[in-house]
Amino acid sequence: MRILTNWASKNAGAENQYFDTDFHKLSHDLRTPLNHINGFAELLLMDERLSPANAEYVRAILTGSGALKAAVISLLDRAAEVPPSSRGFEQRNAA
Repeated sequence: MRILTNWASKNAGAENQYFDTDFHKLSHDLRTPLNHINGFAELLLMDERLSPANAEYVRAILTGSGALKAAVISLLDRAAEVPPSSRGFEQRNAA
């Protein structure tokens, strides 16, 4: 029984480490494109040749991407707060 417990503990640690690494990759992969969209839209708004109608479209892009970025950050922050014991790895490995 002790061997099984040690095995489950080691694998749970590996899966939690994988979760943390994978989580950071996901966070980066979601935030980076949103930052690029925001930056490009801000550059477009600086262009004096931009028509008022097009400027309104660009502001809509900024509003939408800003809201999406806030939602992604909030979701990722909540997921990061989940303690490893609540992720379900230990229960699955112990069976």
